[in-house]
Amino acid sequence: MVKRDNTVESSSVTAWFNQTVDHFGANDSLWQQQYIYNSEYYKPGGPIIVLTPGEAPVSTMYSDYTHFTELAQKNDGMVVAIEHRFFGQSNPLPDLSTTSLVYMTLENTLEDFAEFIRALKQTPQAIFPSVSSALANSTVVFVGGSYGGSIAAWMRAKYPDLVSAAWASSAPVYSFNSFYQLDQAFGQHLGVRGCNDTFAQAVAELDEIILSTNQSAIAEVKANFGFPGVASDDFVTQLANIVTTNINTPVTVSNDMIDRSICSFFDGTRAPLDSYLKAVSAIVGGYTPPPRVTTFKVPSRYLIQKRDGDTVDVSVNQAYRSWNYISCTWFADWQVPAPANLNLTPYRSQLITSEYWESGCTESFGSSLKLPVDVATHNEKWFSILKNATKIFYTVGSIDPWRGSTVAPESGNILQGSDNVVMTVMNGATHTQDMQMQSKYDLSEVTTAREMGDRLIMDSVALPFHFQFAAGAIAGVSEILCMYPLDVAKTRLMLQVGKGGGDQYKSIIDVFSRIIKEEGPTRLYRGIIPPIMVEAPKRAIKFAANDSYSAMYMKMFNSEKLTQPLAILTGVSAGVTEALIVATPELVKIRLQAKENAGRYTGTMDCVRKIYAQEGLKAFANGLEATIWRHGLWNGGYFGSIFAIKAAIPKANSKKGELLNNFVAGAIGGTIGTTLNTPPDVVKTRIQNHNPAKGPAKYSTFLPGAKTIIQEEGFRALYKGYVPKVLRLGPGGGILLVVYDTVTTYMRKNFM
Repeated sequence: MVKRDNTVESSSVTAWFNQTVDHFGANDSLWQQQYIYNSEYYKPGGPIIVLTPGEAPVSTMYSDYTHFTELAQKNDGMVVAIEHRFFGQSNPLPDLSTTSLVYMTLENTLEDFAEFIRALKQTPQAIFPSVSSALANSTVVFVGGSYGGSIAAWMRAKYPDLVSAAWASSAPVYSFNSFYQLDQAFGQHLGVRGCNDTFAQAVAELDEIILSTNQSAIAEVKANFGFPGVASDDFVTQLANIVTTNINTPVTVSNDMIDRSICSFFDGTRAPLDSYLKAVSAIVGGYTPPPRVTTFKVPSRYLIQKRDGDTVDVSVNQAYRSWNYISCTWFADWQVPAPANLNLTPYRSQLITSEYWESGCTESFGSSLKLPVDVATHNEKWFSILKNATKIFYTVGSIDPWRGSTVAPESGNILQGSDNVVMTVMNGATHTQDMQMQSKYDLSEVTTAREMGDRLIMDSVALPFHFQFAAGAIAGVSEILCMYPLDVAKTRLMLQVGKGGGDQYKSIIDVFSRIIKEEGPTRLYRGIIPPIMVEAPKRAIKFAANDSYSAMYMKMFNSEKLTQPLAILTGVSAGVTEALIVATPELVKIRLQAKENAGRYTGTMDCVRKIYAQEGLKAFANGLEATIWRHGLWNGGYFGSIFAIKAAIPKANSKKGELLNNFVAGAIGGTIGTTLNTPPDVVKTRIQNHNPAKGPAKYSTFLPGAKTIIQEEGFRALYKGYVPKVLRLGPGGGILLVVYDTVTTYMRKNFM
């Protein structure tokens, strides 16, 4: 892969899209949303990879210098970075006053992105004027990290018809009012580097001074840290923000900024509080706070309020103010120490409380805000929506400070119990590390997470029909070559009329031994040409039609996912379509396989000519109705059970595990399908082998034919040939899925 150097001029294009101020209210005024797209690697059929920087202005960094640019390069894709409303240059209204920011809702934000994607799909040339390639059939995936990762997950959950898959890196999808888990995660990271105890001791010593009545000692410690005259709660908050500056910085095999910027100063050569002072001084280089009046509220290190006297600056392009509003109205997630009753070591001052942060909200946005933030209602709506969402890949680092609000197992969040969660924890990694461009210094688990995410994302990209056709054909022919002798045995057993005895075959072993002994081993492959000839369109229709019908029924029944009933309906519809293709080749195959026709036909074409000459053109439609029953029941059982089986078996963590799961699911699905469709197969086989020269046909259609067989031979006769049939179609179904998956994976890797 060609690595992009940040000294190379960007090929990204900046453009603007008309949005509505309030998608769900009365203010339908338009404003322009900025987006940047990189189509350098795009080819028709490649994915459109959409992301948002979330709480930061958009720039070419997001279109050119993330792992998703590498993903686009490998897969002929395009990266589109869209700016969030009220950030950067994308402002629905001319200022960031509270009256303007009321339009900063999560509903409006997500609908912005949805409107953009709708336009992308409907009028691609208007959205990407510099792209000459066809875009209409491109798959859209949404990716992102941190808050942008949460947006990616919500976009897939809320708009599955627009977004085919999502990659949510370090996504804080569950909100807390008092988010002490971040403080504990910071302490864990310090512990990895061996300085958590002395750091906590420094915090305790600082609190002892600040909470004392010794005003001279308080003034002295504030002056030593460069914050003379600043209120005590503002002072300790700013210190906490400074020491956690590098908490999200990626950890590599050669570098950990927490070690370099903090733990390297806690080396035992000085007192803990002196070490704390050295670390703060090194990080800020003699930091001096901006001018204040009497207070210095800082809701986080990103949200320092710019002031002019007592007037709040509400000019646009202030990311800290926009994010502050989101925190004060949606998420909270106030960074506080653990409450005393939990007996957890704090790594920031006990003066930092949720009430402290909320006072900053009132100061910044007025008393009209409802405080405390109603995170319970927020979680009920926006966390719950993720429970049934599929095709979302979550990643989180084991020392990610935000992992407590993600779907990581240790977070305890209820989404972890969902069967739909696909996530991985990157051992030793921090925040959104998998989003970084690959490097020789990457942790191995970060590399593994990227590979897993790439595969899951690309699996959601629809293969062009000719690739589906070829993959289905290769899978089908592979299955025929492996399992065809069992089909011959099945046909011989199904054609046996009566309750046994005489010269009839007694078992599958008896069939094989007598054919080899009496007719020669090549007879086990007699009639293989017709099924091979029809295999390409047959298998292509089986898989391609199944995909098409599933999309059609999901839209018809307004379902966001393929439910069990829809999976069965889809399978039946695909089977009926398939039956129309295979009925005639099946008839020719049955004639060639039947023992009584051993000397009647010299080969496939001779069989076709004689049927036409002796029985007429309509003879080729004999058994069509029973064939429809056979394929409808088999496909309904197969695809319907595959849906349930794949949901029930444990998710694989490797490609080899996925192949094993596919084989197991396919084998079970094939067995279920075989059990359902053997009766119409018996009737079909007898209808298609009828020789008009021997008199009128006994069987004409499935249900009357099945009734006749039961009356004359008993119910068990409807399952003649079941053993070789299930031995073939059980494992054969597994072979189909494994080969199809292997071939499509190869095609995605080498041709897309």
